[in-house]
Amino acid sequence: MAPRTAVLSPKAYFRERDVSAERALTVVALSALVASLALLPVGWLVATSFDPSATVPNPDRPDESLCEPNDFPNLTVDGESVTFGTPEGCAEPARIGVRSVVWRVVGIEALAQGLSLCLAWVGITAALYALARQSFETGRDAMAIAGWGTVPWAASALAGAGVLLATADPSAVRVAGESASATADALASQFRAALPVTLVPPALATLWTGWIHYHGLRELTALTSRRALELAAVVNASGFLLVLTQTLLSV
Repeated sequence: MAPRTAVLSPKAYFRERDVSAERALTVVALSALVASLALLPVGWLVATSFDPSATVPNPDRPDESLCEPNDFPNLTVDGESVTFGTPEGCAEPARIGVRSVVWRVVGIEALAQGLSLCLAWVGITAALYALARQSFETGRDAMAIAGWGTVPWAASALAGAGVLLATADPSAVRVAGESASATADALASQFRAALPVTLVPPALATLWTGWIHYHGLRELTALTSRRALELAAVVNASGFLLVLTQTLLSV
């Protein structure tokens, strides 16, 4: 019986099952959703590390000097003094809770992570098809191979979140966190200390995805084993270098 997915048995799956663009889209969408949701536990860890009463300046409110009434008694129009209206947003509070800011950032990052995985699928599909164009029967084969390759990265996002939750010490953060800035510094220090461990899931995901790509190229194209291995290695090594660079720059 043919396997239902290419996650654990890519060779048998691509050999015995018909691939489709619709199934590839479904797999990518689910992977992107999982990758996005994986950030929520990390967001919870960061948000709850701050004192509930801690506040920061509201980024949505204009500078205080712009929100003050601007009356110019010496400037008149038809005998009436001119008063300039205050900018939009001055009605917002000057300071807001740190936790609300954290969740706002987490929401943006979660959306960006899911979108990045979708864009990666498009890029890898294009790369595989361009590098082995004469060997593919249709573009949907490249879409299917790249689509199933997003699953390990969704698993990597979950594992990475698990690593951060397991290595973080909220009690130490709260002791150090007498102020919002002290808490942020303590969190950043813990995340930097966990960096070597957090790179393990992406490294394993690269190998796992390369394995899926290799068998997909072997079964759905006329490429030799060596050529399929070379293409899978080049595409996935490039992807891992991009992830590594992004991670190091974000520290």
